Amino acid sequence: MSKILIIGHSVLDKIYYKNCLIEKPGGIFHTANVLVNLSYNDEYYLLTHISENSYKHFEHIYNKLNLDFSEKKDEIPTVTLNLFDDKERDEKYSISAQKIFLSEKIDYLKFDLIFINMISGFEISHQDLSKIKYKAKCEIYFDIHTLSRGFDESGNRVFRKIKEIEKWLSNIDILQMNENEMFTLWNEKSEEKNIEKLLDCGVKKVIITKGKRGISLYHKGIEKYYQSINVNSKNFVGCGDSFGAAFCYHYSKNKNLISAVDFANLVAGIITTYNKQKDFESLNYDITKRK
Repeated sequence: MSKILIIGHSVLDKIYYKNCLIEKPGGIFHTANVLVNLSYNDEYYLLTHISENSYKHFEHIYNKLNLDFSEKKDEIPTVTLNLFDDKERDEKYSISAQKIFLSEKIDYLKFDLIFINMISGFEISHQDLSKIKYKAKCEIYFDIHTLSRGFDESGNRVFRKIKEIEKWLSNIDILQMNENEMFTLWNEKSEEKNIEKLLDCGVKKVIITKGKRGISLYHKGIEKYYQSINVNSKNFVGCGDSFGAAFCYHYSKNKNLISAVDFANLVAGIITTYNKQKDFESLNYDITKRK
């Protein structure tokens, strides 16, 4: 049985795609949703913000997690997502996210893996990350996500260079990002040079998600490429979050990097075929069917 600590903001998503609007629970919910539907026997501890006003959207999943260290807030952020087939999505926050409080009561030594997903980019500071790394013995899986985005004058999230990036990277064992996020590290446009710098900063394993083109894994300077699985994709929201969750679930059990990426690639592809929350109940069956 694995014990995983998950850190990330919960948000309400308003998703616009092809002139349709859908409202769904989002943010770290996507991570938690996949973990819960993969296993009911493991222990998942979630550090997030929750609100009584919106908890009804999250409770069917969050009630299966340990929320002892999560905080109650009057409101959580609402994120408007405009999705496109041919370019990166647009994001706009209606409420600014506040930093997550890290209780001194958290025993980091008991976890098999710590998964930090920077949903809003404001979950923790690099000083917080350093403290977590110092107190924990397990590896830290870090999804850069919206840490790579600042705000423009209209409140839209736009890509920008990450400040003091080396201080973040020095405390990360496994790093996940997409290609656009990678280019915010040093404004370096070469993937090879970015990877070289990442390894020099102490990151041991780097995963770059490339949408329909698959995934690249770098470990000890060696690249391994994975094609995306062939499915009839309908929904790409939370795909990267689902990949990270599936990887952490599998990797926490056997520490096999290659099989964990294979498994996560499979799960992320399957998730894109789901339209409804009830579809996730068939996740393990669908995984078995595709193997």
